[in-house]
Amino acid sequence: MFPENQPSDPAGESSSRKDHSHRADAAWRHTVDRIAAFEHRLATRSGAAGESWALDGDDASYRLFAGVVRHHALLSHFLEQSVKRAPKAKLKAALMPSVFELYENVGDPGRVARIVHHAVEMIRREFSAREGGFANAVMRTIATGLPEMLVELERAGKWSVLLSHPEELVRRWMGAFGAARAIELMKWNQRVPELYANDVAGTMAEQSGDALANALEPTRWEGFYRIRRSAAAGVPELLQHRLYIQDPSTAEAPSLMGDELRGRFLDACAAPGGKLVHLWKRLAREDVESRIVAVDRDERRVRLIRQNVERLGLDRVELGCVDWGSGNCPFDNDSFDGVLVDAPCSNSGVIQRHPDVKWRLGEVDFVRMPAIQSRILDAVSSLVKPGGRLVYSTCSIDAAENEGVVDAFLGRQNLGFRLVRAVSLFPPDSGTDGVGAFLLQRD
Repeated sequence: MFPENQPSDPAGESSSRKDHSHRADAAWRHTVDRIAAFEHRLATRSGAAGESWALDGDDASYRLFAGVVRHHALLSHFLEQSVKRAPKAKLKAALMPSVFELYENVGDPGRVARIVHHAVEMIRREFSAREGGFANAVMRTIATGLPEMLVELERAGKWSVLLSHPEELVRRWMGAFGAARAIELMKWNQRVPELYANDVAGTMAEQSGDALANALEPTRWEGFYRIRRSAAAGVPELLQHRLYIQDPSTAEAPSLMGDELRGRFLDACAAPGGKLVHLWKRLAREDVESRIVAVDRDERRVRLIRQNVERLGLDRVELGCVDWGSGNCPFDNDSFDGVLVDAPCSNSGVIQRHPDVKWRLGEVDFVRMPAIQSRILDAVSSLVKPGGRLVYSTCSIDAAENEGVVDAFLGRQNLGFRLVRAVSLFPPDSGTDGVGAFLLQRD
């Protein structure tokens, strides 16, 4: 993303070129600060599944930062193999974005030379001449040895390094899916994700001639458009329209509730509103009495729902704050025709989109999350009317959070629920984020 380091300004150079150089330098510093913070969290294991490590943004540093997080183990390996003594934390953070760029541009000698030059100049300027010399030696060693290091890692089958996933997660997936499928999944996770927009209003087909339509292209998923990479910087402008940026997999669980919905429905874990959008689109248009009640566990999350409801113009939606773990339920039993539980989860199915997830996950999360998910199911199940539907879903690909939770619930409940349909989306097969979704019918 960063241009090559520019030489001293010759007389008469335009101010725009100077501004461009200043912006590049500022973006480099911002990237280094973000990577340093990430390295600290990784080293201290602070945070847990379901929490954000602030891996987001649309500024100039984001692509490099996300690339370092996505390929962290591999980039660290390149560094470790190229130094006698590990660099201090801040210097490592300064080297990592350029090591990522070397990896991206292997086989392009001209580009590699510019990457090395820019990294050395920035480190010399921000640290010292001595550390600039160290960076020069390290970067050139990596640039020369990188192709052979990649070959050796693959030859040795060191997938946790080559594909940058924690060893315990690699072992878990190989046990669950087999080696070939696990490797396929990890390769999928290492790709830069596509961005999609859900046409909430259903009017995009009528706007084929304007700039908005030119930023989007139709997909095989009804109502979804792919945002062209050249237009990705314009996402804030897209949000001024009735579009919701989300993966097509988000439609899977709400679709189990049915079409032309009539009655009263509960979205029990609604923030920030992605599944709510799909439920709303499925309400019978002419039935003005039908309602969706959308709740989440605290006021901050409810505000997120409200912002999207207002921006998208969703009618027949009521909002509330309910913590299902508190034991306090404001609703009567048998009061909803359908309840959707898009439960908090490990997020193991969305690692391509959120690469920090893999570094946060631990075995404890695959015990902790099913316990939380089970408590929510138990709390909401009595709210479903006889004959009504309970849809349970996660964005996890782990059986403990999907089949394990549903089977355990069916084994202990006495309300007459039965499993009608189960859907599992495995990202390399579906071309989407991973999903587990289950339709339970109450007799």
